[in-house]
Amino acid sequence: MQPKILTDSFKRLIQVCNKNNFLCIKQLDGNKSSIQYGPLGSLLKRNILNEWICSHLNATDVNVFPLEILYPREKVFNASFETSDQSSAADIFSNYHTFSSFGQRLPVGFAVYGPCVNENSEKNNNPTSVSDDDFLRGLQAWTRLSVIFLCPVKNSMNWFYHWSKQRYLWWRKYSTIPSKFSMSDVTASANGDHHLSIMLEFPWGKFHLETVTLRKNGATLNNSSVENNNVESAVLTCETELDLAVIAYLSNSFSEKWRGGETKNVLQLHFKLAPYKVCLFLEASDIESLKKLETLKSHLTKELKDSSISLFSSPVLEHSSSISTSFDRLDEMGVPYIIVLNEKSLLTGIAGLRNRDTTLQEQVHIAELTPKLVKYLKIRT
Repeated sequence: MQPKILTDSFKRLIQVCNKNNFLCIKQLDGNKSSIQYGPLGSLLKRNILNEWICSHLNATDVNVFPLEILYPREKVFNASFETSDQSSAADIFSNYHTFSSFGQRLPVGFAVYGPCVNENSEKNNNPTSVSDDDFLRGLQAWTRLSVIFLCPVKNSMNWFYHWSKQRYLWWRKYSTIPSKFSMSDVTASANGDHHLSIMLEFPWGKFHLETVTLRKNGATLNNSSVENNNVESAVLTCETELDLAVIAYLSNSFSEKWRGGETKNVLQLHFKLAPYKVCLFLEASDIESLKKLETLKSHLTKELKDSSISLFSSPVLEHSSSISTSFDRLDEMGVPYIIVLNEKSLLTGIAGLRNRDTTLQEQVHIAELTPKLVKYLKIRT
């Protein structure tokens, strides 16, 4: 098979990520690589992890408990069902009595996350040919996200399809182009295990994102809360990598749009994942107006942060060309909304609220800005 050369669109995405302090990909010896996260990338990574954890803890149909593993584990990046994580499941089995002792019976799930180091970084025999996904497969360290679900064998297939659907919908929920996500057919191995993959269409082709695996001959659990103590359990695992999710959502949200007579780069990140939700702009022509706008900005900043809206501070703008340039930069950073305060705002109380995706600027009274943004961003108060 011919090596897949780094695509132009992916190169441009990496350039945008470097420019705006999302992340930097470093090629090390051989085909080894590492991802260095900047401020925006660190926030994006944290937001994805929070959404992943909350989606499981807030599930209404089953109890799911979070488990953080602090010690690095040797794994293969982006494990397929042949190399899926069984050691974490073994840890769950050994500690199951802890959960059964306070009344937790099957089915029960665990959202497990923690660091991994690469056990399979082989030397690249053709270092001049760089594939888009080479840097992913060669990562030295990353964070693995695993759902380990224990359920009775008799209805394990129902749970398999349930979790496959939930994980597929979760990926699509935060995407800009949901149609680029797909599920593979269900396959069965000789020992009776069932497998399914969730895929994403990257610029270089489809790439495996997550594996859902069902092992019907999972384990016999010791449960003191039932009469015979022993419970036959099937084990269902959903495995992906946090760093892969970061790259996936950046790639899915990146677009080149024709705006203002030229092509502009835009990161249309979902507002739940965007590192910063809002930016405040001041446009003043004299020092006196600037001081008044600074006072107004301080009041709005406190109000927005008190409502749990992450705010990116922007420098003062003095002319329209700076506004256009700054808007373009914030679009590259994925900021969904921009508040523009100018001298007219001091007289009328009206501010401009610009939408990243439409570029339309809504006229909103300053007193209504925070409630409106809380509604738009679906922030629970």
